[in-house]
Amino acid sequence: MMTKPNILLVHGFWGGAAHWSKVIVELSRKGYDKLRAVELPLTSLADDAERTRKIVV
Repeated sequence: MMTKPNILLVHGFWGGAAHWSKVIVELSRKGYDKLRAVELPLTSLADDAERTRKIVV
């Protein structure tokens, strides 16, 4: 049996983690249970990268 991958969703500049809600519901329905959506602070690239790093680790 093959395990499903972890999925990390990252929004673009004009988005937010909530924009992934329908995608998360659909992926969950398909059996993907290791889902995360990052809410980026959009204050700087360094801050965005740090927030994403904290979610991944």
